[in-house]
Amino acid sequence: MSTSSGSEPDAGAAATASSAGGGLGAITIATVVSGGIGYVILALVPRVIAEPAALLQFTTFWSVLYLLVASLSGLQQEVARATRAGGGEGTGALPRLTLSLAAATTALVAITSPIWTPLVAPRQPVAVAAALIVALVGYLGIASLSGVFYGLRLWKAVATTTIIDAVLRLIAVGLALATSAGPAGVAWAVAAPFPVALAITWLLFRGRVQGRYTLDVSTRELVANTAKTLGGTVALGVLTSGLPFLLDLAPTTQPESVVAALIAVVNLTRAPLVIPFLALQGWLMVLFRDRPGDRTRLLWTMLGGLALLSLVLAGAAYLVEPAILGALWNNKYVVDGPTGAAIVLTASLTAAMCISGPAAIAAKRHGHYLAGWVTAAAASVVLLFLPLPLVERALVAMAVGPLLGVSIHAWSLRRPSTSLLD
Repeated sequence: MSTSSGSEPDAGAAATASSAGGGLGAITIATVVSGGIGYVILALVPRVIAEPAALLQFTTFWSVLYLLVASLSGLQQEVARATRAGGGEGTGALPRLTLSLAAATTALVAITSPIWTPLVAPRQPVAVAAALIVALVGYLGIASLSGVFYGLRLWKAVATTTIIDAVLRLIAVGLALATSAGPAGVAWAVAAPFPVALAITWLLFRGRVQGRYTLDVSTRELVANTAKTLGGTVALGVLTSGLPFLLDLAPTTQPESVVAALIAVVNLTRAPLVIPFLALQGWLMVLFRDRPGDRTRLLWTMLGGLALLSLVLAGAAYLVEPAILGALWNNKYVVDGPTGAAIVLTASLTAAMCISGPAAIAAKRHGHYLAGWVTAAAASVVLLFLPLPLVERALVAMAVGPLLGVSIHAWSLRRPSTSLLD
């Protein structure tokens, strides 16, 4: 069963760290391919969709979908933390938990669809809601299976799953846009790759996992830990993929063209920093889990490297982003250099939470993980409604919330494992 991080043995840490580090190459390749494909989609859609209202519909659906995907990614993180090689004892809890989450997600989407479908596809609400349900149920299967892959360090399986999903989505969305499929058609093109990728991955790798893993927690602990992690990843989703949706909802007197431009630039500018660290959540969690004596040092080393990278990218955004986006989007959706640089810097703070969060989970500080993300998300949402111009209030919200969250995660690693939060 589970043990506190303070009692984790260091023997064998070098071997497990080497195993985790050895997976970085495969995960990095998959992340580059997947992130690059997502980046291409986000870059090309504003060029293909000329009308701001239509672009807002697409970005809102994309935001809602990936807000919920990010929210449900907590399942993958806790399964990755809990999975060990073994004889398959007690693993029946995992499919039951996954199916329960799928049923709850289906009900949530169906009940809330009258609220968000008018923003996405007012003429085809049922088709778009159905696409979202299929996508999320498929993703839950991927999250559960990928969590086992991560826990067993089956890096090739993790990378293959990531690449298959991304490639299928690029093909499907490309065809939908090329044929002017409309909002519902594009929604299904975005959604369908999730269950298809799950089916392909299961056929390819089921022999590597069936009866070959065990969980280090009881069913009750699995459910409790997953609930805390899901609470944190709901907030994570709000701060990452859900941000464009919130920007669309935030009150403003600006015309649709200005709102669409801000959302398009936020999507594209934040992606190079946020998406890779989102994709590396499972790998980071395993690395922190298997190196208990080095967690704090690793965390601050990674955060320092991220800070340097973000300064370089912010400088590049300041100098060249307006010209590049102007050429890419026919000068329709553009912000100035200082705004682009500021968006990059705020993105680095969200990326920092994607590093500190796995460190907290690896140390079994699930309550602190939850508190960090919830505090960050709540602060950001509140700040989005400040009586400031839209761009200024968006930048304040994207900066202050993640700063609070990183502070809570980092502080948790200094606390004893008997803290009431955990």
